[in-house]
Amino acid sequence: MSAHPDITLERVEAWLSGEDLVFERVDDEILVDFPGCRIVFSLHGDGALLSSRGYWRGRFETDQAEELRALADSHHMRSNGPRMSVLRPEEGDHLLVGTAMAEYVVKGRSDEQLAFLLDLDVRMTMRFFADIEERYPALVTWGES
Repeated sequence: MSAHPDITLERVEAWLSGEDLVFERVDDEILVDFPGCRIVFSLHGDGALLSSRGYWRGRFETDQAEELRALADSHHMRSNGPRMSVLRPEEGDHLLVGTAMAEYVVKGRSDEQLAFLLDLDVRMTMRFFADIEERYPALVTWGES
């Protein structure tokens, strides 16, 4: 049995291109923008860990922090992923909702395995943010274009 090729950001970019997704490479991160969110892919630990982080575009009032923490707890109890976090940006007086997923990839992955992993990350993140949009429709201030 032959070893699988290492996961690289170039392989992630190749998958994104194959899916006709527009992305931008900024240093050691790949940014993929969707109408309601941004997903960021990166590698850590000399390529041993592939992570994806999602950032929903809606902005919450700071007094909603406890409500959002309860939502995160509920989500984590009923779902394997993505992990939800409540973020306070350095600038601004609002809160954001973020997600995180990570996969230990030190032994590499075949193209098919990598495609499955990336597709799963994107689909789970998008499904989670669709649920947030449904729950907080007043915070959706962007269109489909």
